[in-house]
Amino acid sequence: MKAWMICALLPTLSWARQGPFMETGAGIEYGGFGAQVVLPTPIKSLEMYVATGFLDNPSNEENSIGAGVGANYFVNRHVAFGLYGGILEIDSFTDETGYVEYDRKLGGSIGAKIYFSGQGKSGFVLGATYNYSPDGDSFPFISLAYRY
Repeated sequence: MKAWMICALLPTLSWARQGPFMETGAGIEYGGFGAQVVLPTPIKSLEMYVATGFLDNPSNEENSIGAGVGANYFVNRHVAFGLYGGILEIDSFTDETGYVEYDRKLGGSIGAKIYFSGQGKSGFVLGATYNYSPDGDSFPFISLAYRY
């Protein structure tokens, strides 16, 4: 029984040893100006993350928050290809009564990142993404961040 428990826990111990990371930066995959919490997976070259940040004026509070989830796949220590899905932009409209309505555009992006210090280490991250939303809006974007 103890042997089965050790075998069952062994992969989680090696996964936990890598620990979660945090990145703060500016870019679509950071929710605008925001942060990512990066969680390693049992696959060494794959990381999953959740992101949240401000896409619009932060004084708009909940109406300016961008969020999403994504994954990075490292092809070597310094280069990763990524996918992201979430809120890409927020548009606001004012009707004739002065009521402001917010339209969140959901979509996805594909991109590449350069980790200057390498995978799993603190340092600067530079990325480029191509973003697409179902309403036909697509655009490239550059991101800059710091991994802690």
